[in-house]
Amino acid sequence: MVAAYWFEVRGIQRFLSEGGRLRDVIGGSELVDWLARWEGNDLLAAALGALGASERELSFTRRAGGAFVALAPQREPLARLRALFNLALRQAVPGLEYGDAIAEAADEVAAVTAARARATVRRNGEAELVPPLGPHLERAPRTGRPAVVRDRDGDDLLDALLRAKRRFADATALLARFCADWRDWNWPVDLAAEDPEHPRSFPFGEGRRLVAVVHIDGNGLGLHLERLHKAGVGSNTFAAFSRTLTAITQHAAQSAATEVLKPAAERDRLRCMPARPVLLGGDDLTAIVRADLALGFATAFLQAFAKESQARLATVHPTLAGGMTAAAGIAVVRAGHPWHHAHALADTLCRAAKRRFRRDGESPWPSIAFARVQSTLAEDVEELVAHEARVPVPGSPVHRTTLGAYALDGAQPRFAELVALAKLVAGAGAAGGLRQVEATLYVDPGAAARAFARWRRNLEERAGPAGLHRQHRCQESEETQEARIHLPRPGRPAARGAEGRA
Repeated sequence: MVAAYWFEVRGIQRFLSEGGRLRDVIGGSELVDWLARWEGNDLLAAALGALGASERELSFTRRAGGAFVALAPQREPLARLRALFNLALRQAVPGLEYGDAIAEAADEVAAVTAARARATVRRNGEAELVPPLGPHLERAPRTGRPAVVRDRDGDDLLDALLRAKRRFADATALLARFCADWRDWNWPVDLAAEDPEHPRSFPFGEGRRLVAVVHIDGNGLGLHLERLHKAGVGSNTFAAFSRTLTAITQHAAQSAATEVLKPAAERDRLRCMPARPVLLGGDDLTAIVRADLALGFATAFLQAFAKESQARLATVHPTLAGGMTAAAGIAVVRAGHPWHHAHALADTLCRAAKRRFRRDGESPWPSIAFARVQSTLAEDVEELVAHEARVPVPGSPVHRTTLGAYALDGAQPRFAELVALAKLVAGAGAAGGLRQVEATLYVDPGAAARAFARWRRNLEERAGPAGLHRQHRCQESEETQEARIHLPRPGRPAARGAEGRA
């Protein structure tokens, strides 16, 4: 018999959003990362040290992103670990929601599967917060829970959970994995700073105060785990796969930061990085990036992830030789937009891209879906399309002003062609005419069609017929009558512009 202990933090995004400030998101993400990580120096390592547990007693197949899976020949050492880790967690992060369970089975895979199925949400929540809420206690205004302390500036009342997050706001474990030379740069901690000259204010530059929440998730993780299961591998191979996947994601993030973010930071007088990682572990990355750099950053990450996974996963097991791909969802919002809305939209955009380019028996094609939120608090792609990207035309099919998602390789519509279209239109100075077509579409579709024909003729005169080939392929689709892209102003980098939706 084999015993398995499954632990996983639940409701991470809700936990991160409490408090509302960027430093609270940063502190929450560092706190979740500190619970369990392959590098050690975490709460799990402290619990193991207190128990005197050895590697012969326990082994791990997963240990990142606020989750871990421990295996042992018998149930007893896992039961002791569970009891102590739960106690330490309640003291370190009161109110955090998590699920955990122990299960036994004939083999490792069956034990892990059973433990995961049994893991129920256990919330050491409001009832266990100290002090208990009463009529004479003051509440923390950002959460409504009982206040326990003022922040270091004396401006904010904090509850126990928010205090725990603030303690980790200056931690740097995520920065070290995101950027190898992170000490050479200033890193923003405030999106709403009144002093833009402060070295830790977000560097918006000359543009508007727009940021992008970028969420990237690996494709086909379940498919790869199933292949390893069918191959009959043991826990060591699963652990090697988990470690390698974490290293691949870290490499891709560092590669994208070097290619896209560092040149922008070098141009900043205060050398402040125009991004901040929020989650980085396993096959996931969530980051806040300056809006005009988001598409370039995501593209660089996806390309590096695919290349590195093809080179490294084959060393774990031959069945993984094809590597992995990933999908990105990008939500462009104003700096003061609620975090949980922006992240929820980025997450649904990422999942929409995965669905669009799904392949039977293979990982989906690498892809990007992005949107700019202008007037709604949409948390779902379809909700956003219904409010901001759908034009009802009586007596004809509904016009959608978006193609939804774009593939980096292997399928249509192709992201490279969208970038080529953006460069073509910006270079020809034709962006204004295209915006006029879009505005007219909402009022008079017939007039919009005539305006589009004129715009196309003018563009052909400026750019030549050959230059319109990619534009035509991007503009026509089975799903839409009009493709719409908000273009950067002439002279601004079109390939990395994320100030619109397409």
